[in-house]
Amino acid sequence: ALSLLMVLLSLGIMQWIARGHFGDPDGYYHAAMSKLLWEGKLGDVFPWLTQTSWAEYFANQHFLYHVLLRPFADLSLLPVSIIFFGGLFVTTFLFLLKSWKIVWLPFWAVLLLFGSTDFLFRINLAKAIGLSLVLLCLAVWAITTKKPWLLFPISAVFVWVYGGFVFLPVIVFVYVAVEFIYYRTFNWRLCVALFLGIGFGLVLHPQFPNILRHLYDQIFQAGLGSGGSVKVGNEWYPYRLDNFLNTNGLLLLVWLVSLGVGLRQFFSRSLDRGYRSNLTSLLILSLFFLILTFRSRRFVEYWAPIAVLQSAWILSPYLVQIKLDVVRSHLRKFWVFGLGVAIVTSLFIIACVNNARLVTDQLQNTPVSVKYKPVAEWLLANSNERDIIFNTVWDQFPQLFYWNNKNYYIVGMDPTFMYLHDKDKYWLWRQVSDDEVIKFDHEYKLRDIVKGQFNAKFLFVENERNPKLKLLLETDQI
Repeated sequence: ALSLLMVLLSLGIMQWIARGHFGDPDGYYHAAMSKLLWEGKLGDVFPWLTQTSWAEYFANQHFLYHVLLRPFADLSLLPVSIIFFGGLFVTTFLFLLKSWKIVWLPFWAVLLLFGSTDFLFRINLAKAIGLSLVLLCLAVWAITTKKPWLLFPISAVFVWVYGGFVFLPVIVFVYVAVEFIYYRTFNWRLCVALFLGIGFGLVLHPQFPNILRHLYDQIFQAGLGSGGSVKVGNEWYPYRLDNFLNTNGLLLLVWLVSLGVGLRQFFSRSLDRGYRSNLTSLLILSLFFLILTFRSRRFVEYWAPIAVLQSAWILSPYLVQIKLDVVRSHLRKFWVFGLGVAIVTSLFIIACVNNARLVTDQLQNTPVSVKYKPVAEWLLANSNERDIIFNTVWDQFPQLFYWNNKNYYIVGMDPTFMYLHDKDKYWLWRQVSDDEVIKFDHEYKLRDIVKGQFNAKFLFVENERNPKLKLLLETDQI
């Protein structure tokens, strides 16, 4: 209870300091989608993004998250959803640790939340991350406590919450393979429950079979295939080693210590088979998600919890041997011991507080929640239903969409979906988005692009992001 209270208080303070900023534009999209879903306005196509594959086929991969988000869909309450789902995740995480008889739960809760600035930033976003991690922890709990049939409802619900359910087969495969190596038994129940649950969730999805194609585009085109010709959000790009060390240093240090101890345990012949089985699975999974994280930064949201699970599992047998009365005795008798404990504790606290400060600053440096509200309100008053707005940058869409779903837009959420829809139009749009107005005289003028190619009636330009385009408009050379 103390650990959870500490987490909720920390998330609440960070959200209060960063109020009016949501860190990522996707939060506006999720809030708007929750409202539209409850109003019954979402179907098998998404007409608000006219030049993307969503206008041809659409599936809401966050369906259940949007259902649960409805009480928080107003921007003033959206921070409460972050605290709620983040707290729910930490509660589930600690429940999993307790089922493993892990000690020092407050320490692991603090390390989980504040050991990585990148993870802390992502858990403070208005996204389905917290809810998906709840289901991930429940899946690991069902596997490790020998409750295989619970995987059926967990995986079915996960399909309706977030595309991250695709990692459940990886986790199950690792545990089943390791169990087979150590026990020479194939746990077919886990596999059957998992794939029945996923199949059940997919087939009963409100937008089946569109969900299959949508997930393929999201995972293999926008996800694993990102970073090529199409500019995407920073979260999809790889880490630089120095950047990863700076933003994940505290968690990485504890994880490396546990890795060293774990490898030493791994080669010990006296280790209990059950302990060794979970140890091996956690080592494999933490390394897998670490590699995936270096491929795309966003996967730190999976690596961090797995890294803490591994660290807790490996180091807990040593921590449980620490007796409080012995520590007190040493603190009284040996000043060097006391000084060492004070230094280590102080450095840990300073690192955690600094990580929280860095993330809060990062949140505050994002656009305010009402940045585009005046423009959206003007469009609501001066445009017709379904008039197309040519938005020059893809990440403008979520906030414009939240304030104004009367109009349609060119691109949003991820430009990969525009590229998949029409590559030629994608590159025309990129000329405008990249502010390369010098190219307009070669093939098309701006008017030909906006009105002729995209049938848009309005052009949305931000002065600071498209200064050449603004100058072109002011000189009326279009």
